[in-house]
Amino acid sequence: MGYCAIHVSKAEEVLDFLKANASRKPTLIFLDCGDSAGLGLDILRCLKADDELKSIPVIILGPPSDTRTINESFGLGAASYMAKSSDTQELVEAIRAIDRYWALSQVPQND
Repeated sequence: MGYCAIHVSKAEEVLDFLKANASRKPTLIFLDCGDSAGLGLDILRCLKADDELKSIPVIILGPPSDTRTINESFGLGAASYMAKSSDTQELVEAIRAIDRYWALSQVPQND
C-alpha cells in the first residue's frame, strides 16, 4: 500500500488547499494542535462542518496532558488524539499502528 503525504504548514491554508484539491481528498488528516490548540480546533470545527470534508478522519496531535483539548477534539468529531512527542520514532510507530488497524479492519469477514 503506497502513501502520499502532503504538508500544509499554515493553518489558514488547510481548508483552501482541501477545497482546491477536492478530487484528491486525503484519506486521513493529522492536525497538529501544538502551541495554539484553539486554532487547530477551529480548523477541526470547520472540517467537520463542511459536507465535502467531514467524512475525512482527523487525528489530533496535541499536548499529552491537555484534558480540555482532548475532550473538545472528540466533541468536535476527531477520530483520535495522539500525544505530541519530540520522538520521531514514536510518531512513526503510531502511524504504523494506525495502518495495521485500518488494514485489519478492511479484511473481508468469512461468513
